[in-house]
Amino acid sequence: MFAIGFFTKIQNANAVALEKVQIYGYNYLKYDGDISTADFSDYYFKFVFGDKVAFCLEPDTHITSFDYYETDESGLNLSADMIRRLTLITHYGYDYPGHQTDRYFVATQNLIWKSVTNHNFYVTSELWGEGYYVDLSAEENEIINLVDSHYVRPSFNTEKYEIKLGDNLILTDTNGVLSNYEVSFTSDNVNYSIDGNTITITPTKLGDANIEFKRKNEDIRSTIIFKSDNSQTMGHLGLSDPSMAFLSIANKGGTLSINKIGEKLEYEDNSYSYKQIPLKGAKFDLYAEEDITDGLGNIIYEKGTIIKTEVSNEKGMIYFSDLYLGKYSFKEVESTNNNVVDSKKYYFEITKDNLNIEKKVENYYAKGTLDFSKVDFSTSEPLPNTKIQIFTDDDKQVFEGITDENGKVVINDLPIGKYYIVETEAPVGYTINEEKMPFEIKENKEVVKSTMKDEKIVRVPFTEANRDYTFDVLIFAVVCIALILIFIGFKNGKK
Repeated sequence: MFAIGFFTKIQNANAVALEKVQIYGYNYLKYDGDISTADFSDYYFKFVFGDKVAFCLEPDTHITSFDYYETDESGLNLSADMIRRLTLITHYGYDYPGHQTDRYFVATQNLIWKSVTNHNFYVTSELWGEGYYVDLSAEENEIINLVDSHYVRPSFNTEKYEIKLGDNLILTDTNGVLSNYEVSFTSDNVNYSIDGNTITITPTKLGDANIEFKRKNEDIRSTIIFKSDNSQTMGHLGLSDPSMAFLSIANKGGTLSINKIGEKLEYEDNSYSYKQIPLKGAKFDLYAEEDITDGLGNIIYEKGTIIKTEVSNEKGMIYFSDLYLGKYSFKEVESTNNNVVDSKKYYFEITKDNLNIEKKVENYYAKGTLDFSKVDFSTSEPLPNTKIQIFTDDDKQVFEGITDENGKVVINDLPIGKYYIVETEAPVGYTINEEKMPFEIKENKEVVKSTMKDEKIVRVPFTEANRDYTFDVLIFAVVCIALILIFIGFKNGKK
């Protein structure tokens, strides 16, 4: 008893009374196959529950009660697809703007009946096919065409397009349904206008944008089913979700691409060389050389502003993208791999007809000049033909050469670093200077002067005062021994 009472309270809470409103001049004859098989005729009624108009969903079931209760579509013995179709028939049949007439109501009811049964319905001004025939084929065809096109979206639905700043994007809906839609949302960085089935989109700011479309005249509401035990089921059918279309847009501005080339130091064969390489890690600043504005004239960057800072990648490339139209400049602020910063400022302009700018900037390894001199220790006179070798402080040989007629060796592109010089051959008449002479090139384009001095070989002149008699004594001794040996040999021979 408690359960029965609880159910009754629920039912009573959703109770609603049925009001039947006859539509005069419209009567139907129900038949299957041939009209001669017609077995039932009745008036058309609008079924009203409070302020809600409902349609009959069970033409073969009579109305035996005017006491109904509300439920949802789960109370119908119909598939989800069928319920969806009935909802669309109702929407485009009687709910649609301009269709709130008796003719459209009757046409809508006929289409609902034809969808849920195999019956045909012949409409006349009197019962049982009497009176004149009421031709509703135009209304029914219009409703079905609208239902069938409900799921047709504009041809550009879900597409993504790119628009260059300063250009317009013009899209024509080849499905011919754009005029049935209105814009429900748009990002603030695009403007648009719609003319029939064509939309024109103009970017105002850079970045991604979205435009959403909603089908016009859609009454989004819940479906209410009216039921009564052993009585015909009615439905106040409503669209539960809007028909939407979407368009994505990437507003693209200008691009500056910088190809950064640098130098790499290599040692080989007791020498060194420089090899060009893509320079990774170089840092650049981008400047506004005038007030930079968006498509609406709003100032985005004031003149002189540092807009962005970017660093070159592994391929030596730097990219500044999404640039508005206007005048810019860029300058290198940091280098890498001992390459010298290029302090020059480069100027360029982004225009509608020249959006993508490419520049090449070359750096060079920091290097200086060694100005080496070889001179006489006493007189400081230059000493040509002196062979020297130069080594790094970790003993890599980088040079071997001979001083010129001015006693010089000049190397103009020696990499920055610490070195030492050794003399390997001295000029004729001079002793080799065996000391290692260190030097260092610290800054780019630095000139380091280095001087090495050699001493002459000393030769003493011959005089009586400094004569050495040792050799003379030796000669005299040898001669005496030789004479003695000759004399002894002569005497032995005589004997």
